[in-house]
Amino acid sequence: MSATDKTSTLDAGTTVEKRRHAHLDGNRGCWTLYSVFKARKLVVPSLPPRHVARPRLTAALDAATRGPLTVIAAGPASGKTVLVAEWVRSRRVRTAWVSLEPEDNTAGAFWVLVGDALERAGLGPVQGETDPRRPLSDETLERLAGAVSHDEPLYLVLDDAHVLTASTIIGQLDALLRLPLEGLHVVLAARSDPILPLHRYRMAGHLAELRAVDMAMTAAEVDAMLAVHGLKLDEATREVLTARTEGWVAGLRLSMVRMEASGEPERFVNAFAMDRGSVGEYLLEEVLAALDAPARRLLIRTSPCELVSGPLADAICEDGGGTATLERLAETNSFVTPVPHSEGWFRYHPLMREVLVHLLASEPVESRRVLDARAARWHDDAGNAIEALHHAVQARAWPHAADLLARGAFARLFLSDGERAVRNLDTFVAGSIGDRAPVRARLELAAAQAAVAAATGDLPAAQKLLETLSDDPDPWGGGSDAKGILAGLSYAVLADYARLLVATRDGQEAAAETVAERLLATDGDGPFGVFALTQLGATDIWLGRSEQAGERLLTALERARALGMAPLELECTGLLAIEHCSWGHVSRAEELVVEGAKVLRANPQLRGRQTTAHHVAAAELAMTKGDLDGFEVEMARVEEVLDPEMEPALSSTRSLMRAKALQATGHHEAARAAILDDPTLTARGSYNLVAIGRAMLAESASQTGHPVHLDNFPTSEDEPNEYVANIVGLAHARAELAEGDLEGAERLVRRVVTASAPAASLPVLVEAVLVGSEVALAAGDEGRAVEQVVHAIDLGRGGGVVLPFVEAGPRLMPLLARHSTLVERWPVPLDHVSEQTAASGDATPSRLPEPLTDREMSVLRWLTTMMSVAEIADELCVSSNTVKTHVAAIYRKLGVARRRDAVARGRELRLL
Repeated sequence: MSATDKTSTLDAGTTVEKRRHAHLDGNRGCWTLYSVFKARKLVVPSLPPRHVARPRLTAALDAATRGPLTVIAAGPASGKTVLVAEWVRSRRVRTAWVSLEPEDNTAGAFWVLVGDALERAGLGPVQGETDPRRPLSDETLERLAGAVSHDEPLYLVLDDAHVLTASTIIGQLDALLRLPLEGLHVVLAARSDPILPLHRYRMAGHLAELRAVDMAMTAAEVDAMLAVHGLKLDEATREVLTARTEGWVAGLRLSMVRMEASGEPERFVNAFAMDRGSVGEYLLEEVLAALDAPARRLLIRTSPCELVSGPLADAICEDGGGTATLERLAETNSFVTPVPHSEGWFRYHPLMREVLVHLLASEPVESRRVLDARAARWHDDAGNAIEALHHAVQARAWPHAADLLARGAFARLFLSDGERAVRNLDTFVAGSIGDRAPVRARLELAAAQAAVAAATGDLPAAQKLLETLSDDPDPWGGGSDAKGILAGLSYAVLADYARLLVATRDGQEAAAETVAERLLATDGDGPFGVFALTQLGATDIWLGRSEQAGERLLTALERARALGMAPLELECTGLLAIEHCSWGHVSRAEELVVEGAKVLRANPQLRGRQTTAHHVAAAELAMTKGDLDGFEVEMARVEEVLDPEMEPALSSTRSLMRAKALQATGHHEAARAAILDDPTLTARGSYNLVAIGRAMLAESASQTGHPVHLDNFPTSEDEPNEYVANIVGLAHARAELAEGDLEGAERLVRRVVTASAPAASLPVLVEAVLVGSEVALAAGDEGRAVEQVVHAIDLGRGGGVVLPFVEAGPRLMPLLARHSTLVERWPVPLDHVSEQTAASGDATPSRLPEPLTDREMSVLRWLTTMMSVAEIADELCVSSNTVKTHVAAIYRKLGVARRRDAVARGRELRLL
């Protein structure tokens, strides 16, 4: 640089100094601090140590900065500054950076900073002599207009732009942005929206925005931050951390710094701390300390509420102005967020709420309960029964809580959509209002407590509470007024709800019927009537009353759907699917399981007992279809939600399914253990399942070479109905086969196959026919054995029943190895049998010009027997004319005219 150039630069610098003195003369404090300290405001900040790159956001900022104005508005320490700094450093664009502070909220101070930032970006001062009386903003804007261009854009970054509130600055910025300069891109990073007419810029297409939701870290970014900090968390713990912080950058970073110093980082994820360096300390000192006292008081007192509105805040604080305060806090991103699609409602960031609750905990217990009681009354008046119940329980306002439950909160909470969980309901069950309270009030509380105890699985507590009530449906006397009568009926319904669950668990069929009929008479088309029908239908299933079970459950399902009662809808589809699976109606069971899965997806809040029947049905469906891998997946879900104390019949069903799957795969001792280890398989509430369990134990004993003698089988008096009798008969047939009594085994198999009152279920029927094939094979009648296998395959294929073939395959291996066509049609893979067949030299069956259909193949196999056409028709459950039609087709396709020739030709072609 020449001496002349240096002189010009110095002269220009002197002019700028003069101008600064002129504009800052009335603001000496600001000017004194300028020099070195102020210069730091003009430097692009360095990236923090252990910085995690966020290409998702830098790409979003790339797109946003193509227009004249970009606003990045999010709460404190959400990563705004770091994002823009990362973007500037990675893109190397021409940038004028200004980090603002409250003292810069004057036109003079602000435009001096902007002017200096422009100089650092390479835009020198305006040529020629300047007029000290001329506004610096005009000069700066003129410099911008003359220097920027589309070919060499300039990015003016104003960090912490929320501090700019002076009307003069806002007006000048608006003038710049309303008619933007070509090539100038302004980036405003702020905790809240700048006081600018953003709506105008949006309408003009000049504005792009990044909000708190964009700044929140994604799961992948959280993983990257964990890796940078050398932390490893399992997926569940990481999800808790992400949910707790809602992706807030500072919250995550501070949490991870503390976890680094902890020997058990997983435990810290759920912990809360207010010590030095914690998230709590940051929020307390950086956010809450900046608020005025009324705003802090409102936040602390309303912290027990998950959602807050202005009127609710006014009721809790017994004050006014709640709406304005909440709106102001939301606008300034003080960790208060408007609830989407719920005008006037707000929520607090989870970590902020933890801090507020911590601060509230320093208040006396009674004071805190008063706040909850006020919230309960407000929500009750507003018709928000569940929220009112939640706060009434926290306030230990037991009579109010009982009243809410009787007036509909119970049905909504446990029988309807289950919109939210109410914490600490166990404290309500144990609550007391003292012996001095009126008798009626104590009885009402006991009825409500019994219902809640039963619904939450504490049946012993429910039973104890019911003992304080008579069995009279209205022990409270109702009163002469309509309101008293209605209240008495409401509490009677709650008591009967608990009575029905206790009676069902204990296998008290008559008592359950009585209470259910009472509920149906009181609330037939309402939620308690639907619940009663569901319980009766379930009991019908466990007692083997299939037709009655179907009628009741279908009616309950229809009413549950009409009322929007997702829990009962899911329970009904599950129970119906279990019933259809038991009878081998696989397609219908599958439809019902799919329907249940849709209900579950639409209502992810459903959990525990509400989902048990559905998962048991899905497991039984997978098992029946021979999908043992899918069965294990569903059984794992069953184990997560099953409460044996609450649902003994479903627990027994679970254990019997487990035993059946183990039997099918040859693990007979484990199958026995699955039955013997479940105490519900001796409980009265398991009804018929107890007898089925005993029959399965006998089956397992026979399979391990220890057949159970006839005397040890349940007698006819022990058999609740023919459904169980068929299962017991089949177990007995296995025992006779194991002992070598082939005639006895054949007789028992025939009894099961020909049973008609009712007929054996399809899975039992298929299993019986396969046992019959084993009997024939043991007797040396291979033709009969083949016929039985073919018949079983046809039956199973028609209904989608596969599991019996998994179990029978190893025992029928010799037969299958000699008949390749059986292997081809066997419903489950038999690769080792195919290899055995190939090794024996069996050729592939010859192909016919017109192949036989599956039904014709079945008839051809029956032709190898001495059975008449009428007898074959009986076995296939079709008419004689249908069999004759198939026979004619077989003769035509095989080119024969007689039955003997058809059999011979079939064997020649290896079709038999």
